[in-house]
Amino acid sequence: MKSPYTLKKNKDFLFVYSRGRSVSCPLMSLVYVKSGDKETRNGFSVGRKTGKSVVRNQIKRRLREAYKKIRPDIRTGYDLVFVAKEPLAHSDYWQIEETMRSLLVRVGLLGQPGDDK
Repeated sequence: MKSPYTLKKNKDFLFVYSRGRSVSCPLMSLVYVKSGDKETRNGFSVGRKTGKSVVRNQIKRRLREAYKKIRPDIRTGYDLVFVAKEPLAHSDYWQIEETMRSLLVRVGLLGQPGDDK
């Protein structure tokens, strides 16, 4: 079942890229922008440099699964785009989840459980 809080249209991604701020690490980058919505929307971008279509789809599945686990702790009202880099293809799920958490903590979007969002 697809989440209603995903960025689907190209114009949504372009808006985040043009207006957003970014942070990065060796495995992935996070581009984020404050939106007017009550919910946080997410998107994943995996370029052709990371591998063929099978590899790119595996990466997207891992990113979605890691995000699903982290989502309840993320502050609301933002559009997020996670951009995969080449080394992510050789990373396991736990590295992906930890990297995603660290990026969100660096920009202040990941609250601790029990924090007001």
